[in-house]
Amino acid sequence: MASETLQRGIVERQQELHRVAEIIARAGARFTRNANIIKVSTIALGAFTAAKATADAVAGEHKMVTLVMFTIVGMLVSIATGVEAAFKFDARGNALTLLAASCHATVRRIDSDWRRTIGAGSADRGSIDETQTTEAARLLLTTADDQLAIVQDGAAKLGINITYQVYSLHGNEYRDKVAA
Repeated sequence: MASETLQRGIVERQQELHRVAEIIARAGARFTRNANIIKVSTIALGAFTAAKATADAVAGEHKMVTLVMFTIVGMLVSIATGVEAAFKFDARGNALTLLAASCHATVRRIDSDWRRTIGAGSADRGSIDETQTTEAARLLLTTADDQLAIVQDGAAKLGINITYQVYSLHGNEYRDKVAA
C-alpha cells in the first residue's frame, strides 16, 4: 500500500516536472523572441541612420524633415537598446531554457533510477524487500522535490512565478491534492 502511494507520488512529480518545463520553455522562447526582435530592429534602424548624410544631400532645402526623421529613428534605437538592457530578454530567455532542460534531465534521471531500483530492471537482481523499495521511492520523490524547488526559485528570480502558473493551470483539484 505504501509503495503504491509512493509510486503515485513519483508519477505526479514527473508530471509536474513536465508541466513546469513546458511553462518555463514557453517563457524562455518568448523572452528570446523579444530579444531577437529588438536586435533585428536595432540593426535595421541603425543601418537606416547610417544613410543620414545621403538623405541630407537629397533633401536639399528640406533638411529639417530629414533631421526630424533621423532624430526619431535615433530615439527608437535608443529605446530598443534601453528596453533590452533593462529587461535582459536574451539572458532571461537563455536561463529559462536551461531550467527547462534541467527539468527534462531530472525526469529522465528519475525514470531511469525508478526502472533500476524499483521497476522491472530491479527484478533481475532477485527479490527486493518492501523496505528497500520504499526507501528507493522516497529518494526519487526527494530528488523530484529538490529539483522542483531549484527550478521554482530560479524561475522566480527571472520573474516567472511557476508555482502560481502550475496551480492555476490545473485548477482547484490539483491545488487541493498538492495542499493535502
